[in-house]
Amino acid sequence: MVVIDPNLYQPLQDFKDQVRDFVQYLKETPKAEGFNEIYYPGEIEHLTAEKRKVEGIPVEDATWGSMTKIGERYGVGNM
Repeated sequence: MVVIDPNLYQPLQDFKDQVRDFVQYLKETPKAEGFNEIYYPGEIEHLTAEKRKVEGIPVEDATWGSMTKIGERYGVGNM
């Protein structure tokens, strides 16, 4: 991972403005046939995290069953 402080190269607000303008440009780009949305890097992950904060994390029934059995075996609370 590389972390760069954009403030070393330009005022922070200028950087934020450039990022905002790029995202706007990206979102307004014509979409390929069969696609409804263009996502910038990390956007899908962010949207998924926000959704899971509200709705919870989906777990398949088989996996949940296995976790419940393991919990029961080791006396770990009600799952």
